[in-house]
Amino acid sequence: MASEDDIVEVEEEFTFPEDGAKPSVDHPGDGKYKFMPLDKVFLCPFGTQDREGPYLIEKTENGKYSLCDEDGKTVKGGEWFEEGDLTLYNHFE
Repeated sequence: MASEDDIVEVEEEFTFPEDGAKPSVDHPGDGKYKFMPLDKVFLCPFGTQDREGPYLIEKTENGKYSLCDEDGKTVKGGEWFEEGDLTLYNHFE
């Protein structure tokens, strides 16, 4: 059983996006990302009307995202995508 001495307080900032995206928690020291791992997104390459997916966010790194399928397999050869190339999946569409 944990004692009071084992408790560590962590200050977290809640983010409520204006675009209707899912609220997230920014942990201290983490970068600011619009999407979090396991968020479901469509890949919408900049300058096209194409929409691929949905995929899941696999990883975030340096402001970019890699994608995977529902089984956790990396897609698109592990390519990293910009935030502007991704759109949050809307369960109500």
